[in-house]
Amino acid sequence: MFVDVVGDITASDQSETVMCHELAEALAELWRTLGRAFDSYRPELYYMRGPGPKWRGKHFGIVAPARRRLPNAG
Repeated sequence: MFVDVVGDITASDQSETVMCHELAEALAELWRTLGRAFDSYRPELYYMRGPGPKWRGKHFGIVAPARRRLPNAG
């Protein structure tokens, strides 16, 4: 005597399965979002945009003028 497992699924079992699947998807999205928010790697901090004043001074004997500091507005 064999029982047809698929035929014995009730509506509440199906809704529970759908809810579990939706919860798993929501948790996965939350995990991805939090992972991006707390990721310590920021490539813009390491991106080299070209030679700086120290390199220019060494190769051309030119020292970049000092930047003038603005007074604090606070």
